[in-house]
Amino acid sequence: MSGSNGQNSAPRQENQPNASEPVKHAASGPSQGADSFALSGKGIFDSTVPMRFVNHTSRVFVSLAELYSVDRTPFMGGANIRVLNVVPKDGGEVEIRVEVEYPEELPLLASVFYFNGF
Repeated sequence: MSGSNGQNSAPRQENQPNASEPVKHAASGPSQGADSFALSGKGIFDSTVPMRFVNHTSRVFVSLAELYSVDRTPFMGGANIRVLNVVPKDGGEVEIRVEVEYPEELPLLASVFYFNGF
């Protein structure tokens, strides 16, 4: 079979999603929500945070900031901090893998936003 550009392409089977097509899932509970969590660590570490209406089909976004230890306000510190992985899980949990490039354990604020549905 030839495509519109003259190249050969395999026929697409029915009910097989194309990589560019979004996958839609039904959602229960609120369609979106957010919360913040205090974490601490150095190097690469994992943390699990509770998010009541999250399941494996939720879209979850996480941002990180250092926290002042005295008044717990976020700030832009000297350490490089990265979110490496975010995994929404059934049962209302989100696994987060964090990397902190600093020789000491740092207090962090993880801001978590979730979205269910389209």
